[in-house]
Amino acid sequence: MEILSACKECIRLWDLYQMYPNIKRHSIAVTKVAFFLANKLNSINHFVSINKVIKGALLHDIAKSRCIKTGEDHCKLGREICEKHGLYDIAEIVEEHVRLKDPLQNGVVNEKHIVCYADKRVMHSEIVTLEERLEDILKRYAQNRPDAEERILRNFHVAKNLEQIIFEKIGIEPVLLSSLIREAKELSIFDSLGEMDEH
Repeated sequence: MEILSACKECIRLWDLYQMYPNIKRHSIAVTKVAFFLANKLNSINHFVSINKVIKGALLHDIAKSRCIKTGEDHCKLGREICEKHGLYDIAEIVEEHVRLKDPLQNGVVNEKHIVCYADKRVMHSEIVTLEERLEDILKRYAQNRPDAEERILRNFHVAKNLEQIIFEKIGIEPVLLSSLIREAKELSIFDSLGEMDEH
């Protein structure tokens, strides 16, 4: 019930900020990855807040539809939107879903690490490897600019480090993530979110 309540709050904001359908689908896929990883970490007593992970994943691109039109920074604006609606504990997750400000400390994975990593594993609405996602992002955003390419590569080095730490903890090979998520029945709760926001 708590999961459904968290989802409904986010869907209300999706509607308010006129999130594009493709960005909704992407956000749902990121949420599935983040929720799956958070559950696995909690099962080995590395506790993270499921509520924060779900809200952070569903809202990580809350500002993107507007920013596509205006050219604003969707991470910064996303933080402002979260704060405007009293979601202070989610604001940092949203702001740092592209670039983490602080590296992982002492192997302690938190909610913003999970959402940032989950976002790197989802291309459009498909779960892909970090390498596939990197190739896509370089093509779309670097556009032969060495400074942009360097930032993207630095970012993915951080994501690769996160991947190693998370998956060593939960004892799963990263390459299995896509098939494990397809088989995870508990993730079906997120499948209806796209329809939920139309009612």
